[in-house]
This record gives sequence, structure tokens and C-alpha cells, in this order.
Amino acid sequence: MIDPMRPFKQGGLLLGGLLLLTHLLSGQTGGVLVTNTDQAGTVWLKWLTESVYTETPVDVYRREAGTQQWGKINAAPIDRLPAVPNLRRGVPESERLELAEQLVTELTFAEQQDEMIQLFLITEVFGSNDFSEFLGIFYEDQTAQPGRTYEYRVVTVLPNGREREIGTSEPVRAERWMGLAPPQGIRGTGLENALGLSWQPEELRYFSVNVYRDTFPNRVGRPRVNEVPVVPARVPNENGELVYPNFFYEEDSLRNGTTYYYQLTAVDFFARESDQSAEVGITPVDQTPPDAVTDLRADRRGDRTVRLRWTRTFGPDLAGYRIYRSSSFEVDQL
Repeated sequence: MIDPMRPFKQGGLLLGGLLLLTHLLSGQTGGVLVTNTDQAGTVWLKWLTESVYTETPVDVYRREAGTQQWGKINAAPIDRLPAVPNLRRGVPESERLELAEQLVTELTFAEQQDEMIQLFLITEVFGSNDFSEFLGIFYEDQTAQPGRTYEYRVVTVLPNGREREIGTSEPVRAERWMGLAPPQGIRGTGLENALGLSWQPEELRYFSVNVYRDTFPNRVGRPRVNEVPVVPARVPNENGELVYPNFFYEEDSLRNGTTYYYQLTAVDFFARESDQSAEVGITPVDQTPPDAVTDLRADRRGDRTVRLRWTRTFGPDLAGYRIYRSSSFEVDQL
């Protein structure tokens, strides 16, 4: 059984998820994301609320930029579905989605407001349009006119027939999606049997990063090594200021002296993955010195001769010994 909270226990993702949700809400009861798609006349929408999704159905309105009149575009209110559509059940790659579905269907709405559960659901929302459709927070507008620019407004439909606004989108031009660029400014640092990766964070351009790695340069089809989304996030420093950590992704249990080759991809808020970045080679390095001599002994031999003795230490990278001498607090190397 996977641990659904694992991604939120490391790397500041918990705080990052909260900051992202705060940005999307922007003082509203919710936030609406829009994007063009591979089809010039199709626009995708996702919306989030403080509770991730709503218990009540929603309607979607659209207007052309520069106009005042909103028109409803969904034929029936959009509500949560009984199950995640198109889900391949019982396979490892669907395990997280099945767990997310189980949390939604088996826990009460109040129980789902637990902070950790909400952030787990947010991760699956941005990782799967099917899961977003299951929650009733995804809509595909297939009636947009190519070349025109639109705004979208999402409202909840209350039991008394009244509406409550969730949010209004930024303008989007109905044209063919041009794809997503991979993460930029990738840097790697070799550590002791480990390494760290960082890159230029662009929190509003994409949601997460996937990491691909092996030990062969210029290879096509590298395996992905991150089990959960890698989300760059600021974390508090010792002064309580929010700063980015030195590394967004770290690996350990690696072999010193072996070069590992990495490529990264960006994943946007609609689960679309970019092409892989340029290759970066990183080599873990031995940073542990050999064991120190602990039984140094000195024997005087004449007026100008001292013989030093010690028990030989061992280590795979022991190259020899350096001897230092001092007649005061200053030390000379012999």
C-alpha cells in the first residue's frame, strides 16, 4: 500500500501546495485555470475551491474578450461522477488514482478537509484530467471559435437555484496549443554517494517535474525515477523567510565516481508533459576522509632525530599520510 502523504513529507511540498492554492484563489472563493489544446476550437478548464471541489454542481459561463454578456455553455450542471472515468484498475500506475478515488467516495466531505488529504487530491487533480472530471472540476469547451479570445466564469448552483461565483479565468485565445518547454537552468551537484538537482522554478508555468536517469550518455528512453511529482516549493529558512532550498530533487544510495545522466520534463496543470530537457551528467564524489591516526607515538633518537610510529589505518582511498610539526601554536607541514 502506498503512502498518500509521502510527497508532502519532503521538500516543502506541503507549504508549496498551500501557496499554490492561495495564489489560485486570489481573494476569491476559488480559482479557474484555462488552456488551449491540440484542437484550435477546444479550450480546457479546471477550477479549485478552498475545499478543492464543491459538493454542489456548477455551471460554466463564457464571454468573448471585450464584451460584457456572459452565456452559459454547459448543457447540464457539472457534478461529481460516481467513479474516475477511463481508469485502468489494478495496475501499479493507477494505484494513486484509485486511492484518491477511495478517499473521495469513502470519506465524508468534512473528513476530506484534512490538510494532507486536500494536498494529495490537488496533486491528483493536476496529474489527471480524468480525476478532475470525476470531482466535477473539469470542462472541455468544444464550441470556441478558433482565433477568438475568451474569458470563463464558473459558478456553483445552489439548491434554491441561485448561483455563487467560484472564479473567473484569465483570457485565453482559442488556438492550437504550442506545447510546453522543459525546465530551464538545470544544475546538479555531486555529494557523498548522492547528488542534488535544482532548476529555475516557474510555479505558474507548470505544476511539477519528472526526473529521468540512467548511467549511459545520449540515451533515448531513460526510465523515470521519481515516484511522486516533484514540486519546487519555497521553505522557511532560519529567519522564517520563504526561500527555495538548495536542491529540489535528491537521490542517495548512489555509487561514488559513477556519472549519472539526467533529463527533466515539466508537467503542466492539465497533466501534459513537456519534451525532455538537455542531458545533465552528475558524479557523486567521496567526501569522507580516511580514518585519523589515533595512537601517534614519538621516540627521541639523538639530539636532532625523532622517530614517529603509529598503527596503520586502512581505507579504499587511503593515499598516504601527512606529518605536521609545531614548536608553538603554529604548525608546519613536513
